[in-house]
Amino acid sequence: MGPIEFAFLALWIVFGIVGWVRGFFRELGITVIIFATLITIFLLDQYLVPKVPIKMLAFAIDVGVLIFGVLIAYQGQTITYSGKDLPGWEGDIWGIAIGLFNGWLVIGTLWYYINKYNYPLITIQPPLTGLAMTLLSYLPFNFIPAGQLQYFLIGALLFLLLLRVIR
Repeated sequence: MGPIEFAFLALWIVFGIVGWVRGFFRELGITVIIFATLITIFLLDQYLVPKVPIKMLAFAIDVGVLIFGVLIAYQGQTITYSGKDLPGWEGDIWGIAIGLFNGWLVIGTLWYYINKYNYPLITIQPPLTGLAMTLLSYLPFNFIPAGQLQYFLIGALLFLLLLRVIR
């Protein structure tokens, strides 16, 4: 396992731990904000970033919006879903699962953009290890087919908002 895989695996595990501590329903509110942030990044990538002449500035826009959205999600007021976490290990598993999902969205998107812009600001030089290449195909913006990405993101956000309204 190379340094890039180790770093992103460690960060992903941190999200799982945060989900475990915060619980499923609180972490689900974070998921809503993360999807809204990913939609924003997707739209910026479609309309603004191609017009930016400097690659490093385009990278800063994409990653900056992602980091800003995640900071807002975890530091600010979030959408709170009603309900009480299951007691015991079942509640722990659900909290860890939603935390890992959020981590996949955030860390996977971060890695996607670091890879897209050829690893700026870090000393990783392609070619990557076989494991890293395999993991790249499972990042959110690579895993979901490009033509359907906007529909998936918007649909997921609307579904989560609908769940909040129905409860």
